[in-house]
Amino acid sequence: MLTLQKKFSVAFGLPSLVFAISACDGSNVQAITVNNKPSQMGDIPHILNTTSNTTINTGLVHEEAKALKEKVIKEDASYAAKTSFICPKLINKPVDTTRIKRRNEIMQSNYCEYYIYPKIGETVDVVSADRRLEKWLVTPIMHNFNNGAYQVVKKDRHTIRLSYNGMENKPDNFQYDIEIVIK
Repeated sequence: MLTLQKKFSVAFGLPSLVFAISACDGSNVQAITVNNKPSQMGDIPHILNTTSNTTINTGLVHEEAKALKEKVIKEDASYAAKTSFICPKLINKPVDTTRIKRRNEIMQSNYCEYYIYPKIGETVDVVSADRRLEKWLVTPIMHNFNNGAYQVVKKDRHTIRLSYNGMENKPDNFQYDIEIVIK
């Protein structure tokens, strides 16, 4: 079993998702995972052991993994945007408009998140007539939309979180309307 006391080098290959782990101090690693299946060190394809390009840039591996994760999040949220009850949702601003209206949305869990990608300098605000909704920007920074609009200072995914904050218990399928204003 691998311990966290040693430094390891990791090879990550896309799209076959080949993972190879070896100890940097030269000690033997007994088992690894290749293509999500446990295997022994001898089962690693010979090309991984003989390639001259065995130096691993862990920063590059991290960036590739981060980009893959972001792509999956976008695809799932894009699909959810076509429904009223699946969260989180990716929201795209229509051309020549500053308002994104979402009517008859349904919150089945404790909150629902909306992903937007505004440009630096734009102002984002969330409007709803329902006072039982808490409206927060949770990434890249925390901002309460009850205190006013937020001016974008970083080009990144911005996550708006709506949650139920009524006096009575939240209904199983809480229905609401919101409007996201991006100027």
